[in-house]
Amino acid sequence: MKILLVSATRKELHPIKKAIQFFSQQTDNVKFDFLTTGIGLGNARTKITTGIGVSPKYDFVINSGLAGSLSSSLNIGDIFFPTTFQAFRNGTIEAISRANFENHFPETWIRGKLFSSEKPVVTSEQKSKITSACGALAVDMEAFALSESCMRAGIPFISLKIISDQADSTTLRTFFRGLNKNIAILSTETLHLIRHILKQTESIHG
Repeated sequence: MKILLVSATRKELHPIKKAIQFFSQQTDNVKFDFLTTGIGLGNARTKITTGIGVSPKYDFVINSGLAGSLSSSLNIGDIFFPTTFQAFRNGTIEAISRANFENHFPETWIRGKLFSSEKPVVTSEQKSKITSACGALAVDMEAFALSESCMRAGIPFISLKIISDQADSTTLRTFFRGLNKNIAILSTETLHLIRHILKQTESIHG
């Protein structure tokens, strides 16, 4: 099995890479690659297209990162497992539903729609516009482009987000205050996700 781990920033990806490199020493039949895309839908689309095009086909692409909350049901530090990826295109909402993996993962992970924004969401007005348009629970700036590229390539795509802020005027202060703690959670839960994927794969092929 070959898995590509994708994050927007090195800050998000580096602890995950360290944890997985230790884990992979105990796993002979899984190869991991790592990709940092940079922030934004354009960067994500360019980097993932190149990343999945230069290697034999991946069995899974996993996007791990931080996201802002658009809903009172999501608090800082919560684990969010997107079931649908959304973005504005030509003034309308486009949506991509993920393959039905959610039953295989912990019930404590909150499921729902993830909206990918072209710009950082740092005001209540931006937040309200998004939630009114699509009912998303969380917002990032990359996942829709990653999901779309993987769908076109026929590669299963899974995203896991840790809520880092409330996507309003407090975003920058809240984001940086909890950054190290939330990235530690992200690293732990990404490894948890991979263990579930491998367990499910073994049950299918075993």
